[in-house]
Amino acid sequence: MLVTGFLGCGEELRITDELKTAIEGLEAEFDVGRKRNRPAEWIGAEYGLHLIVNGQEIELYKYDPAAENAIRARENGKVKKNELALPAVYNEQLNMVLIWHDVHSDGEKIKSVFENLGSGGAITNCC
Repeated sequence: MLVTGFLGCGEELRITDELKTAIEGLEAEFDVGRKRNRPAEWIGAEYGLHLIVNGQEIELYKYDPAAENAIRARENGKVKKNELALPAVYNEQLNMVLIWHDVHSDGEKIKSVFENLGSGGAITNCC
């Protein structure tokens, strides 16, 4: 299901239920600021979301589990953009990929929280 909301200045945020779950889980553990949709086609995903977490950027992408980059992320911990191989974390429950955690100062904790989203293990203060 696709959910929409307004961020202000007329910008509409479009998120899936899975992205909403990810946002809520990250908000339970971190200071999550600006949220913006990202073009997802460049990475072969269905939807993309750019987030500011503890003052630094990360991105989440919702995939069809059979998509080439979803398979790469599951098997190799990487997604491909053109000739670049970006470190990625795949969440099986949400069929989502996390990128840019590897250059985030809280990257290991973000990775750990993200890996547990949807399994009931990571959301401690939600809802």
